[in-house]
Amino acid sequence: MSNQLCSGTTVKELKKLEEQDIVEKVANQLTPWKSPIVVTPKKDGGLFQYKRLNYGRNSAAEIFQNVLQQNLSDIRGVKNLVDDIIIHGKTRKSHDEALEKLSIKTASSTKLESERGKILCNYYSTSKRTNQENIAFKWENRHQKAFEQLKKKLTSTPVMAYFDTKKRSLVIVDGSPYGISAILAQKEHHSQQYKILSYASRALSPVETRYSQTDIEGLSLVWGN
Repeated sequence: MSNQLCSGTTVKELKKLEEQDIVEKVANQLTPWKSPIVVTPKKDGGLFQYKRLNYGRNSAAEIFQNVLQQNLSDIRGVKNLVDDIIIHGKTRKSHDEALEKLSIKTASSTKLESERGKILCNYYSTSKRTNQENIAFKWENRHQKAFEQLKKKLTSTPVMAYFDTKKRSLVIVDGSPYGISAILAQKEHHSQQYKILSYASRALSPVETRYSQTDIEGLSLVWGN
């Protein structure tokens, strides 16, 4: 079914939402279920439907999970749990091959830097061995070395850059059951890539840990901005 906007929405507001590519006019057309939509003319310009999945909708997580899963289905050794992508392989070679394929695919759609992904995944490959069942946790020199390398790479060029008043800025936030984080980035002039300017994060308070995930995400938006 279409998510129809309320009839009280003004024509001016609808026009603005159309320009932002959020809604579209519903004509006498077929739906994905091949059932015709019969539109009754109204004074406010007709009926409209959303073109994007509404934030906070109950089925949003399942829809997002399914869409991302379909996009990753052609890469062996790559799975996702909502927005977390897990890369695995029987050998280091198969793991790295899957990582490279994922880097190419994500770079084409989100312009992520593959170098950043390799660092994070290599760090995960090193540290995950300490979390296996029946193995005592040990933080050895190789773990500390990987951790220090990760921090160095994520806080130096080409990942980070200085603030430029002429560039477009972007704030990226995220929330988990334990904490919230934010990243300030700027888009490069002649590419779709972003350079990071600053990182920020904090743990949730005892009261905030009882928030729903939707409220935690909202908290990260307020805190990050």
